[in-house]
Amino acid sequence: MGEVSLKDAIAPLIAAVTITSIVWLCAKLIIKNNEKAGLISFFFIISSFFYGHAYDQLKNYTHNTHQYLLILWVAAFFAFSVIVVAGFKKWKIQNLTYLLNITSIILVCISISIISYNEIARKHITFKQEIQKGNQNTTYKPDIYYIILDGYGRADMLNSLYGYDNGDFLTALEKSGFYVASRSRSNYSQTTLSLASSLNFHYLDDLAREIGKDRASRRYVLELINKNNASKFLEQEDYTYIAFSSVYGRMTTEGADITISPQFKLSNFDHLVINATPIPSILEVFSLKSQYDLHREQLMHVFQELPKIATKKEPTFTFAHIIAPHPPFVFNADGNPIQPANRLFSFWDASGFWEIGGTRDEYRTNYINQLVLINKKLQATVENIISLSPNPPIIVLQADHGPGSQVYFENPDKTNFKERMSIFNAYYLPSGGSEKLYREITPANTFRLIFNYYFGTNYELLEDKSYYSTYSRPYDFMDVTNNVSD
Repeated sequence: MGEVSLKDAIAPLIAAVTITSIVWLCAKLIIKNNEKAGLISFFFIISSFFYGHAYDQLKNYTHNTHQYLLILWVAAFFAFSVIVVAGFKKWKIQNLTYLLNITSIILVCISISIISYNEIARKHITFKQEIQKGNQNTTYKPDIYYIILDGYGRADMLNSLYGYDNGDFLTALEKSGFYVASRSRSNYSQTTLSLASSLNFHYLDDLAREIGKDRASRRYVLELINKNNASKFLEQEDYTYIAFSSVYGRMTTEGADITISPQFKLSNFDHLVINATPIPSILEVFSLKSQYDLHREQLMHVFQELPKIATKKEPTFTFAHIIAPHPPFVFNADGNPIQPANRLFSFWDASGFWEIGGTRDEYRTNYINQLVLINKKLQATVENIISLSPNPPIIVLQADHGPGSQVYFENPDKTNFKERMSIFNAYYLPSGGSEKLYREITPANTFRLIFNYYFGTNYELLEDKSYYSTYSRPYDFMDVTNNVSD
């Protein structure tokens, strides 16, 4: 409930109710009995949502788990239907359906009560800082692109831990006019924390004090991302705020003037619901478009649409969060699709990647391959943006955090902080803006520096700090600046 909005749950709910109703209607037409049809549809929906758990338990025993389990599930459904039709007397059916109806109503009421309470109790968190006004004489209003490459590590760290030299790509960016902050670090170790901080150009200490370090819900930082101060400031400057839709639940940038989304997209919650059902097995067995295919399309959609924004007449602020080179790994270095065998689709990173069946060697190999492909797409995209822009734009290419081959979400003692906090961070700041940059700059200072130089504000640059926190206690910040600084 802390990460998923109610509107994200509507489509899966409608789908579940519709499919179950169709099963009930078909069963009723065939066997001419409401109660027996109800029992059959009950078994269908319950077994459907236990399917994914069964798959997780059986996937390591055979390479054809999808096929075998699907056959077993269909056989169990038909066997149960035959037993209900032939083996249950009328009075037993009526008593059983009555009991199940009452139980279902109670469970639904409990769920609705909990969800309603959490929605009513939602705290609306805002940073208690005044948004400055820019210099009213400013006539140069460049388009601003804030492009987040999820989990993109810094060059020196990639070289030391992954054995990969990213120099050619960085050199190409520098020749195009980018400044690469060669010692940049993330302020926070998790996506939502990092973006809430950078988009509000402030640390999250006040938030942690207000809600308490024991909270696990991300709703507070997601609220800050949706209604961020960067977009509010630029709204004062008559900018149009454009955001690309995110797979992460509540991080839908609700305050955007324009939201760009592929024709068909799935959120992280959609994927979790699908993974609990036979749908992945059906897609696999019948060679239909998979969740991995949809994720590939979503990634490429961002690169296709970004340059089109440059043709808009009004000044624009664009926020795009690209889930790459972060898992899932769906491309090789040449852009060809890859897909792990016997593993359900997941966005889990770091130690979560091992828990779903991945290995460290697989992570390192596929991470670099996907990074190589993203480099190619990214370079072509920024070159197109620059060439299509009537005025030189501002482009920020920034990671929210580094990769996770040596990161354990719940065990800081085993975590390599340098890997997680060392980030790729590159700026295209025309008209002398790059002269204000420095190689250690962190995301919290990104918009402070940009607004000061181009809009005449007087934001003080913050000390560049890095904080680590575990997944279960995201607001219990551990200062690791000394651990990750050279």
